[in-house]
Amino acid sequence: MFKNKYGELRSGISIAIAMVLYFVVFSVFLSVIASSLLAGRGELVNSEALNENLTLVFENEVKTNPLYILFAEALSLATVLATFKLTYKRPFTQMGFAKRQWFGKFVYGCVFGVIAISAVCVPMFLTGAVTITSIDFPNGLFLAWIPAYISIGFAEEALFRGYCMTALKTTRSKYAVIIIPSVFFAVLHASNSGFDFASFALLNLFLSGVMFGLMFLKSGSIWIPAGFHAIWNMFTGIVYGMSVSGSFNSASIIKSDMTGSSPLITGGDFGPEASVTVIAVAILSSAFMLFAYKPKTPAEWTVDSDLPFIKG
Repeated sequence: MFKNKYGELRSGISIAIAMVLYFVVFSVFLSVIASSLLAGRGELVNSEALNENLTLVFENEVKTNPLYILFAEALSLATVLATFKLTYKRPFTQMGFAKRQWFGKFVYGCVFGVIAISAVCVPMFLTGAVTITSIDFPNGLFLAWIPAYISIGFAEEALFRGYCMTALKTTRSKYAVIIIPSVFFAVLHASNSGFDFASFALLNLFLSGVMFGLMFLKSGSIWIPAGFHAIWNMFTGIVYGMSVSGSFNSASIIKSDMTGSSPLITGGDFGPEASVTVIAVAILSSAFMLFAYKPKTPAEWTVDSDLPFIKG
């Protein structure tokens, strides 16, 4: 029941364990921080509105603090890596942490991400769909968010691409390896603030998942999608001043306003990831990876490598 005909742990079981642990660790850590902040103010004990207070602190103080996010994502990343090691007893190179040219691939992903998110956001400014209200110099809070956004990109890519795509090798289906993690990626972001099923958010998140999956597949490593993902979030939040999957960041260089514009164009409260423009950008980026990207060296991770995927 737990293993397929090749003696491999069924991917669904493996993925479920990893995802539950990832989100439990992330949520518990931030909840503990929120509870500690309330306790320090004497608001935790005998509070008639404890749940409401916890929610307010969680949303307004914990999730907006880059150090808390950095540590939460680092713990979640460590959880994914530990789960992979304990489940499969394989080296991390087999979940996409390739050693060859890792820095160059990461930079490639970062540059690709800047171009892609700029192709989404800059036209909004040029057409007046989003107006610039002010431009501030980077401050300490801005700098603190840089490693936080990098940690988010790495942790999510380690889970959805590194772990899920590797576990799904056992299906022997390239389509399953790409599509299933993309569905998870989209659905699990649907609980974020500002998400609206009437927008393009769900479709865009799925298309972005496919795009990240193709980056992982074609490059044979996690570095390009992780770099792209980190920079996409970073430029959206602290450069262009828009929401990142429902989370707004006040530390941005550009202060923007989209009042009066259609959410289908700007993405509304969820941010650019819910805008119609992302459909074209995600499809074109996927096409580039599929047809134009040529790795300089053979991929260290492939769909059919290291099979059967049993404990090493």
